[in-house]
Amino acid sequence: MRRSAHRGSSTVALPLTVRPTWAVDPERELGRHSAGAAVGHGSDLAAGRDLVTDAIEGPERELDRPDARRGRLTFGALDIVVNNAGVAQSQTFEGYPESDFESLMGIHVHGTWAVCQEAWPHLTRSGAGRIVNTVSRAAYLGDPQGAAYATAKGATHGLTRALAVEGAGRGIKVNAICPAAWRPLYDRAATDIGEEAREELKRRFRTEYVAPVIVAPAHESCPCTGEVITAMGGRVNRYFVGETRGIEVGLDFSAEEFLDRLPDVWAEDGYTAIGLAMPGRRGGTTPVAEVPVAARRVTAGRDL
Repeated sequence: MRRSAHRGSSTVALPLTVRPTWAVDPERELGRHSAGAAVGHGSDLAAGRDLVTDAIEGPERELDRPDARRGRLTFGALDIVVNNAGVAQSQTFEGYPESDFESLMGIHVHGTWAVCQEAWPHLTRSGAGRIVNTVSRAAYLGDPQGAAYATAKGATHGLTRALAVEGAGRGIKVNAICPAAWRPLYDRAATDIGEEAREELKRRFRTEYVAPVIVAPAHESCPCTGEVITAMGGRVNRYFVGETRGIEVGLDFSAEEFLDRLPDVWAEDGYTAIGLAMPGRRGGTTPVAEVPVAARRVTAGRDL
């Protein structure tokens, strides 16, 4: 939020705690960064839709900060949505309370869905709308005490890919970040990490490594959609889903043949990075991920 404000954006945030949110005006100070006036949403997830409405139309209410502007706070348009609200709970699958599961899914999945859906027509009118969702390595690697969290982040990944397809004809690009920064969320959830390792993670996993990877996909010049970019511990990578060349089978295909030919099914040489099923491409072969021009390596005047 601070990085985007420094670059001239006006920002509205919806936290999970019951306290006002802040609409960021880059010309005003919040500590050494930027700030604006409190919009006043609380922790109710339904406020996600209200957040979008208030950001566009402005709420009629007294602002909570004594030094804030009074009256109607209006931004008039919406170009970027960043969905980063989240909670994590370390519990085993067998004993995971249903109420905790529903709460976690409500924040990560339903909240992301609601904000994106409410923002969709505004992002369409923008002509260059951008959505940045937040996923996690847990969705890909698993987590011994985080099945619910992994489920929620896997669903968010699926939503990111689907909205990238739907948004293609509207100028909307939808990507996800897979960040790791040592924040209170991790401090509370990482109960199985010793104090020495915890201090090392705090030192290495800083928010400064993550912020640029949020700002770049949110910019109108972003060259990709439907992608996942990781940022953690000073490294930035791309996560993608791959498909092996596999095998051709006939009508007499059996489980025994599958097991016998498993090495060929498994072989990763010649794999395909799976792309998006853009309109007009459904029902055909698996789409191949396109490499944006900005991501192509150039050697001796040739794109690779």
